[in-house]
Amino acid sequence: MSDQIIQVTTWRAGGSAFPERAHPVLGPYLSARDDFGIALAGGGARGAAVALGATRALRAAGLLDRARYLSVTSGSVWLGGPLMYQKKDSIDDFLGRSLGPEECTVDNLTGPA
Repeated sequence: MSDQIIQVTTWRAGGSAFPERAHPVLGPYLSARDDFGIALAGGGARGAAVALGATRALRAAGLLDRARYLSVTSGSVWLGGPLMYQKKDSIDDFLGRSLGPEECTVDNLTGPA
């Protein structure tokens, strides 16, 4: 067993207030971001693939780092969970890069033999 401690904070749903903004750690972090969220839909493996593409596009447009919230469901959870909790890779390394149509060659898609 690991000796790590995980702290969880929950809030009662309801009303239009955002109680997490008063949290001593989350509050300053959330307040430094723009007042919008990103919602990624499900759909199994296809939902995960679309979520990856959408997240790459939002990152390239400079919007991903500005969003206050990210909501994921079903297939997009396969991207959202690791995106929030993995610490090994930078976000750019984790998301990778999209290939343009002209780059979709056998060698680029399969890598070195």
